[in-house]
Amino acid sequence: MIIYFQSLIIHFQTLKIICSLATRVLYSKEVDFAHSTYNFSQKEKIIENNGELLKIFCNFVVAKRLTTYSMIHLSLPTDETRRLSFYLAMEEYATKVKEDAFFLWQVEPTVILGRHQVIENEVNIDYCREHGIQFYRRKSGGGCVYADKSNVMMSYITSSDEVQTTFREYMEMVCGMLRELGLEATSTEHNDVLIGGRKVSGNAFYHKPGYSIVHGTMLFDTDMEHMLRAITPPQQKLDKHGVQSVRQRITLLKEHTDLTIEEFKAFAIKRLCDKELRLTEEDVKNIEAIEQEYLRPEFIWGIED
Repeated sequence: MIIYFQSLIIHFQTLKIICSLATRVLYSKEVDFAHSTYNFSQKEKIIENNGELLKIFCNFVVAKRLTTYSMIHLSLPTDETRRLSFYLAMEEYATKVKEDAFFLWQVEPTVILGRHQVIENEVNIDYCREHGIQFYRRKSGGGCVYADKSNVMMSYITSSDEVQTTFREYMEMVCGMLRELGLEATSTEHNDVLIGGRKVSGNAFYHKPGYSIVHGTMLFDTDMEHMLRAITPPQQKLDKHGVQSVRQRITLLKEHTDLTIEEFKAFAIKRLCDKELRLTEEDVKNIEAIEQEYLRPEFIWGIED
């Protein structure tokens, strides 16, 4: 009986400490979200050694904190898959919403270049043309990216002018959402999101006075052969070992979750947004007008004065 009551007391103390930690994680700004570290006080060391459950719990609380952003999810009037350039224009159009906005999108096989990249140095143009892979240029910096219907693209639009803060919040938001799935998600100084130390998402930032746009990939699945060869110039031939080497540095989200791609998209929207705005056909026409800038050959090929 005495042992039973001692056990109850220990469990009560543990619960009290966890509640204290939950409060601290929820409201403290000193938590290292990027690396999921927690500074335990001496009395909290009582349960740190049994810390796997505690760590999972704290990550869950962090995720809950990060997914309470007030954001509008933007959706289109139809499920039609559009050119990648349309979604870049949709990001710009979303700045008119005057609230933080978020949307997900997918495209047919496409390569997207960073603003200042030289297309001949980054894209295997012959391979893309042979396999029907489109290529476009974005206004944000960063590297060349391959996208197809098997992965998910994410766009976050905010009126914040604080570049570093905006990017950090976005990365925390994505990592928190993945942690809520029970995944060991972290971010890097190179704007990547990792699961278990392997890249699952790359992100880029575009800022103009009055608004900021962050967009990125989520490698749910992909055509690995296309991804590696479409963005590799022909003179840099990839042999079998080269493909394997790159594959070892990245991971696919489908390898870490039982969710389908549609279920993951629904989960992300539910966790990151609390409002919905369905755009109209008139909105689509306005987006298509903005898109024309992205379709100009001079912009795509980077030959503007």
